[in-house]
Amino acid sequence: MSSEKALILDFAKTEAMKSILPHPPILSSHGANWQGIHVEYHRQPPTECPEHSLQQHSIRIMLSSTIGGAKLNGKHYGSEQWQNGQIFLAAAGTDYHPYAVEDHEFMAIALDPTQFDNTVYESANTNPIEIIPHWQKRDPLIFGIGWALKTELESGGLNGHLYVDALKNALSLHLLHRYCAQKPKLRDFEGALDRHQLQTVIDYINDYINRDLHLAELAN
Repeated sequence: MSSEKALILDFAKTEAMKSILPHPPILSSHGANWQGIHVEYHRQPPTECPEHSLQQHSIRIMLSSTIGGAKLNGKHYGSEQWQNGQIFLAAAGTDYHPYAVEDHEFMAIALDPTQFDNTVYESANTNPIEIIPHWQKRDPLIFGIGWALKTELESGGLNGHLYVDALKNALSLHLLHRYCAQKPKLRDFEGALDRHQLQTVIDYINDYINRDLHLAELAN
C-alpha cells in the first residue's frame, strides 16, 4: 500500500467503518463500554472498499451467501462464493482491500492487540503472538461467540460486561490455539487464590452487585 493510498481503519473509533462502507451498521458495540473488543452487524449492498490497514485483529463472519474477494497484503483472494457462517481472519497491521458483487450481511469483530496479547500470555508462554490470516474458513466456535455477541447487542447488554469479557477471552484463547503461528505452551499456574483472596473477590462482587463489573477490575 502506498503512502498516498494509506487509510488506517481504527475500529475503536465510532463510525470508523463509515469511511469504507456505504451504510452504517445495524448494531454496534460503540457506546456499550466493552473493553478490548468491538462488534458491528451490517447489511451492505455490492461495494468495493478502499484499501486500508487494520489496526485491530479482525474477524468477519458472513451471515449470507454472496460473491466477493479481497487482497490481503497484496495477495489476491479470488472472487468466490461465500456461504453463511464462513469467516475471514487477519491480524492487526494487515493491508486489506475487499469487495462484494452482491448484497451481503456480516458481523465484524475487532480485538485490541495489546489486550489480546495480555490475555493469551496469561495462559501460554507465547510472546510475541503472530496470527495467521484465514479466508473462507468455517469455525463453529467463532460463529457461536459472534452470534452470542450479536444477541447481547440486541438485548441492550442484558448479561453485562462480565459475560462479554468471558466471550472475548474465550475467543482470544481459541485464536491462540487454532490460528497463531506459534504452538502455545501452557503456563503452569502457581499461587492460585487462597481462601481469603477468594472471599475478598466474592465480597467485592457483593458490595458492587448493582454495578456492571469487568473481569479486569476483579483481577485487580
